[in-house]
Amino acid sequence: MPRSNLIQTDFLAGEISPRLEMQENLEGRKHSVGLLQNWLIHLQGTVETSPGWERIVGVPGDYGRLFPFPLSVFTGFMAVITPEKVFVTDPVGFIRERSLVFNGDFEEGSTNWDVITIPPATIVFLAGVAYLNPGVIEGRDATLQQVIGGTTIGNSHTLTIQIADGEGPLLVEVGSAEGLSDIYSATLTGEGPFVIPDIVATATDTWLRFTAEGETPPKAISDIQFYDVTASPGIIEFDSPWATRTSISFIQALMSPNELSLYITSPEVPPYKLDYNEATSTWDLSAIPLVSPPDEWGSGSWPVAITFFGGRMWLGGASDDAELFWGSKSGSYFDFTLGELADDAIEQRLDRRGAIRWMTGGQTLLIGTENAEHIVSSEGGVIIPGDIYSKVQSTNGSWPAQPLEIGNEVLYVSPDGRKIRSIEYEWTKDAWRSKDLTYASEHITKGGNSFTHLHHSANPDSLIIGSTLSGNAVIGTYEAYSQTIGFSRRVTQGSIISLAVLQFSGTGELWALVDRGAGSLSLEKEYREQNVKLDSHSHFRSETPISEVSIPHLAGKTCQVLVDGAVHPDVIPSVPDGDVTLEFSGYEVIVGLAVYSIIETLPVADELPGVGTTRSMKKRMFEVWVRILDSWRPKINGQRTPNRRVPTPMGEVESARTESVRISNTGWDLEAKIRIEQDLPLRTELAGIFGRIDQEEV
Repeated sequence: MPRSNLIQTDFLAGEISPRLEMQENLEGRKHSVGLLQNWLIHLQGTVETSPGWERIVGVPGDYGRLFPFPLSVFTGFMAVITPEKVFVTDPVGFIRERSLVFNGDFEEGSTNWDVITIPPATIVFLAGVAYLNPGVIEGRDATLQQVIGGTTIGNSHTLTIQIADGEGPLLVEVGSAEGLSDIYSATLTGEGPFVIPDIVATATDTWLRFTAEGETPPKAISDIQFYDVTASPGIIEFDSPWATRTSISFIQALMSPNELSLYITSPEVPPYKLDYNEATSTWDLSAIPLVSPPDEWGSGSWPVAITFFGGRMWLGGASDDAELFWGSKSGSYFDFTLGELADDAIEQRLDRRGAIRWMTGGQTLLIGTENAEHIVSSEGGVIIPGDIYSKVQSTNGSWPAQPLEIGNEVLYVSPDGRKIRSIEYEWTKDAWRSKDLTYASEHITKGGNSFTHLHHSANPDSLIIGSTLSGNAVIGTYEAYSQTIGFSRRVTQGSIISLAVLQFSGTGELWALVDRGAGSLSLEKEYREQNVKLDSHSHFRSETPISEVSIPHLAGKTCQVLVDGAVHPDVIPSVPDGDVTLEFSGYEVIVGLAVYSIIETLPVADELPGVGTTRSMKKRMFEVWVRILDSWRPKINGQRTPNRRVPTPMGEVESARTESVRISNTGWDLEAKIRIEQDLPLRTELAGIFGRIDQEEV
């Protein structure tokens, strides 16, 4: 009876193609699994349950695309383009234009904020963040305050505070006069965002006051807004010039290098731009005022590919002549007046037939077409009229979607949507070389799950995130230097319509536009640092115990609940109001849709001395261990050992733990797969699997 030890110490290769399952000598096989759903691969080799998405706001319609609009390192917006409207929202579902706070993002230094400090306490404004440092002497507080004039008595307001860093307390006070806290007062700890609703104005002047109190770490505040929800809608909107799904699905958009503007192109619509005015906190959506546009543009034939390179805006791919591309005048992005001077606009045709799909500018100007990849360069090193040429580098072709720039590489989607290819410059061959990153996981884009758009989150893990036609997501954890990549699936209850990544404090925050069957779309956001394992969830906090909550957008759906970190029995919010009465109360309640995380290992295929392969042998795993890190116990082959331990007092929440979890399994079969599931709304991270197995001839 051959007996062996089963061990898997990392999951870096992710979900491997069944076509590679028999290749037992393949190095990546021992780092792979057969199914990886709703787990996130870390570059260190572990896998963690996918963080859930918090509901931000509902968006009317049944189709749309998301586009990030970064404002600073700590502040940004999300634009939602639908066939009817264009919406712009901040991270908590409101709009800066509607806020009554002046300079709530601190982009203009201390303007309009009263700064009150007693040395050594200090307040410093830097890169859109206010750092409140009370110092090390007790009683030395750091205070920011602002008076809101013209508030309407009796109107209800919502106060939002984005705390970027700092564990110390922040005293928040709202008063009818300076120094008062008769309208609202609370002490916030930890990082935000914090949303405080139902603040009713009792005076025409309302004072906001924020104090970091003595001997605490500095408190970093990146955003403060105060919205009159009685008088104003929560979201700003424009009429959409992109009236069809086709015009929206092929949109490409880039932030301008020198202004707070998002430039938007589409084959059926003239180029537009979305502008944000910092001085007035207002928005504008308008067609770009083109000067001397080429004759090939117009009547449904507009350029779709866009990039900025060498001081020019480059456009290409207009359907009337899809191999032509243009560069604006140097330093003047709207002006396409051709000429012979060095700063005049440029018109150039590729040297090979093929419709332009995308353009990007890094070390050089790269252009992807339906059947090839080109570089655009010049003899003199700087592209100018009369000194420009294109050269084919590879002949793979592209799907019409924007590429990703990751380090020195450019990633793009193959023409069939099945592959992600990477192109990079190789000095030894003096050429740009392309490779298939999805080679070992080609199956993951089958069955209508092909890619439509790509997104990138650089930190804390380098992730390639692909939207798919089937309404799911494919996430690849990718380290270009080591060529490490592993793919997993992100599945939710509903259909993922669009994804986008917005950087916040150096971390990529994933946003999702999801159709959950409620007659409108749900805009949701992932908070990696919180790792709440619930989708479309709502988060309730209070200084008094919460026994009832309302979640209208999840009315009639089975929801999981966390109350002060403890798992509450599932609930079904009432229809249509979404009311829920809890079986036990708490100070923090989170309600949302379950995220089911599943891992299934590959069939056991050992090579034993004197025996050979064990594939034809029946197998029994009589002992399986799973190593978890700061986690709650998952199911292993359908078994879950108790999460609650005897020493934990009644009424206290069981804590996460780092340990090896053991189960016994007496069943025999030919594959000996291990299935690990986490169906509870609790974080789980796996470091590896090990155990012992018996194998016998059938």
